[in-house]
Amino acid sequence: MRESDIRLLMEISPDREIRPGWQRGVEIQRTRTIKAGSLLYCSSYPIWDTTTRRDAQAQLTKARERKGTTDAQRRLNARKAEERLVQIINANFGAGDHLVTCTYAAGKEPDSFQSAQRNMRNYMARVKRLCKRKGLPDPAYVYVTEVTRSNRWGTRYHHHMVMRCGLSRDEVENLWTKMHGICNTKQAQRLKEGLTGWAKYIAKQVCSGEKADLFATKHRWAASKGLIIPQPTEADKKISRRRVEKIAQDIQRDPDMARLHLEACYPGYEVLEMNVKTSEWVTGAYVRAVMCRRE
Repeated sequence: MRESDIRLLMEISPDREIRPGWQRGVEIQRTRTIKAGSLLYCSSYPIWDTTTRRDAQAQLTKARERKGTTDAQRRLNARKAEERLVQIINANFGAGDHLVTCTYAAGKEPDSFQSAQRNMRNYMARVKRLCKRKGLPDPAYVYVTEVTRSNRWGTRYHHHMVMRCGLSRDEVENLWTKMHGICNTKQAQRLKEGLTGWAKYIAKQVCSGEKADLFATKHRWAASKGLIIPQPTEADKKISRRRVEKIAQDIQRDPDMARLHLEACYPGYEVLEMNVKTSEWVTGAYVRAVMCRRE
């Protein structure tokens, strides 16, 4: 089974109590790791023997037929899309980079999403030209166009962006304000979780709720060329079945101890968030965690 199927099965199943034999049929515990700047994303999931894997696939098929998994799959896809965008931002940007919000003055609002996107492309072209005139490297950026709708104001657009370039805050803001309206810029601060807070905020504009489907079809976020795209690595001995058992046992009664078990597998990193999924339908556990490099 694919990791995505295992994760979905664990998501929709009631939790299982940790009892003797709860890992029967688990051959190995596979661990998938993605590094994004100072952050590390860890997913550890069971690889079952042939019989157990066949039973797990049957349980997933039965669940889809019995109650459907469309909503659960959509929520899972939205979380994965959000996480991917957060990883890209943390892999490429950090303290000192510009966090930019661009809005429109009255009478200058775009009349469509396409017009709003065109405004941003033109704005970034002006930023790039100014950088070139000043002998600076091309800007690196990720931006999101947010759409809000209300009975009073109708459809309105604004933009959120993280950008790395050699221009000052005033220069970045003036290139927008003289054409469209208001631009607010601040510098990113050094935090142990990197730019996760800002990245999650702008990711939610395209990756959550009713907007999740638009993420795949309209690409409501855009990025400069040449960004680092974090790639996963896999290992079958990084986290043992015994350690997963300790994590699963401690996550409820002693979360700090559960974190220590995981941190022992990644020296130099500390856990920021972690969750463990077990299932009444299958054996083993699915562990997901976000960690940060210790200063």
